[in-house]
Amino acid sequence: MRYRTHWQHIEERDIDISLEVQMNNVLYVYIQDRRGYEKGPAWGDVVCLEFYTLPRQHETLGSPSPWPAIAPATTVAAKPLNKASKEAVAEWLIECNSKHSCSPPGRLPPPKRLIRIFAGKDTYAGSLIETDRLVSYQYAALSYCWGGASTLKTVRSSFELLKRGIPRSELPKTINDALEIAKWLQLKYIWIDSLCIIQDTYQDWHEQAAQVAEIYEGAYITIAASGASDCNTGCMRERETSQEIHGVHDCGTLFSVFVRRRLGHRFLFHSDNTGGYPLFSRGWCFQERLLSRRILHFTPTELVFECGQGLRCECSRILQHGYEGRLKREYTEMLQRSFTAQYEDAQPRLFYGQENSSTVFWEKVIMAYNGQKLTYDRDILVALSGIANRLSHIFGHYLAGLWEYRLPTGLLWVSSPGVQCHRPREFTAPSFSWASRIGPITQSNFREQDKRIECRVLRAQCFPKGSDIMGPVASGFIKLAGYIITVSLKGTKFERSISHCLPGKEDETGDFSPDTVEDMKYSNGTTLFCFQVSSWPDVRYMYDCNGVRDPTLDPEPGKATKADRLSEALVLKAVAGRYQTYERVGMASPIKTKWFGGISESEITII
Repeated sequence: MRYRTHWQHIEERDIDISLEVQMNNVLYVYIQDRRGYEKGPAWGDVVCLEFYTLPRQHETLGSPSPWPAIAPATTVAAKPLNKASKEAVAEWLIECNSKHSCSPPGRLPPPKRLIRIFAGKDTYAGSLIETDRLVSYQYAALSYCWGGASTLKTVRSSFELLKRGIPRSELPKTINDALEIAKWLQLKYIWIDSLCIIQDTYQDWHEQAAQVAEIYEGAYITIAASGASDCNTGCMRERETSQEIHGVHDCGTLFSVFVRRRLGHRFLFHSDNTGGYPLFSRGWCFQERLLSRRILHFTPTELVFECGQGLRCECSRILQHGYEGRLKREYTEMLQRSFTAQYEDAQPRLFYGQENSSTVFWEKVIMAYNGQKLTYDRDILVALSGIANRLSHIFGHYLAGLWEYRLPTGLLWVSSPGVQCHRPREFTAPSFSWASRIGPITQSNFREQDKRIECRVLRAQCFPKGSDIMGPVASGFIKLAGYIITVSLKGTKFERSISHCLPGKEDETGDFSPDTVEDMKYSNGTTLFCFQVSSWPDVRYMYDCNGVRDPTLDPEPGKATKADRLSEALVLKAVAGRYQTYERVGMASPIKTKWFGGISESEITII
């Protein structure tokens, strides 16, 4: 619950001030500058100030503020690696180790290579080591944006030199900072991809990429340069400090109130928001965040600790708001359940409304992941392979981003409208997979109980390029049995539709959602095909004249006529020279189920 009130400068009308008191007694003041915006409703930048007092154990000037709306919080120091933050991190780690189940079961093997951190600040920051003889290897991992900046990398020609010593002067700031942070955390080793993987060796790169799940899960903590856009920005920027305001109670005792620019947290736990945190927009880092047992985020404003049970921060507001690391928490809890008991629904039924929380979780993962950026389109599957590997004992057979047991409903993904999705230059996945194109997706709302499947999966197979069956694929196909019709493309280059001609009637049209911008370029009249996947009752048949749902109007299960229903269908184009073989180019939904009436079932293959 929020209470807001407004004051506005009466004479100039150039400043708008808004007060917000949240239900947990947090006072925010919004100040918005309207000067210079004489035309239209556009406003200037908004500054949000947060007022707070110190917790009782930190008081120096007497009792807290007399106003309940000004609640206690913690002051954030200008320097990240200070005594107070070290005590806070130590407390968070103790809580996670003693009360949470974030650690993987058993002891994972160490990465193939680690960096041994040197204690001093001499010419060399550390050295690259092989871990085959390492007995004790508690280590940190680094999650960061390489960006366009150049960074010191391990290549074949420098491998032996870096084993003798890594020159501090040649390291970018983010990596130098990470080494200092690891020492601050009293860790002797750290894993950094640019140095621990031989970057110009295809075999080593793919071998280590396949081990990324174990590397980040095995790390004692992941250091995340969440506020840095490239490797030269660094982790440890100076933060804004609070201002102290003194006051006197009616009884004569002193009190203090502190004010600072609001420290926003919403981008930390909403997977579709990345503002202010460049790391959260990167595909590889999305995977690293889910896989890590715990993460210490270095943001521009404070330290944030994230583990499989939630979030903690220096300012303490995350706890007061009750925020949780939602997607990461779901991931951790699902893995823990699967480790302690046999998965309860190893062969889930393909009926709408029967999906379990694990299935919904995977949909959240791929929708969040497809909103991230990759430097190379070819990495679209390998940058998610660590998560897929961890979930394979739950979901079973993996098919280039889809799970076989979820077919055919897993085919009902849609490229987000209004976004320029595109095909990669090189093959990344069969066309039935979302990994065959680059860009955000949404998932069809197929958990409605009224829906039913209208086709059957006969066989599905993908062939990996290398040893990692969750990684890049060379080819793949799915063979389906169902109903397929011919349709024609209509509309403009900005809005497309499909049409179908029923015998003795005029053409009827349906909505067409192309998979990529390339699929928008087919000319009007182009012959395409619709393969029916699911159907549901047309709601116009289920409500009376007053708009009230009438159960007597619902078609009986299994007895509804095709005229009573609407359908979702894959839009396909024929592959020249191959019988009943097609490639996916989009989705059609909703279209009339009667289009598929009076035809025989066919067997088709989608590649």
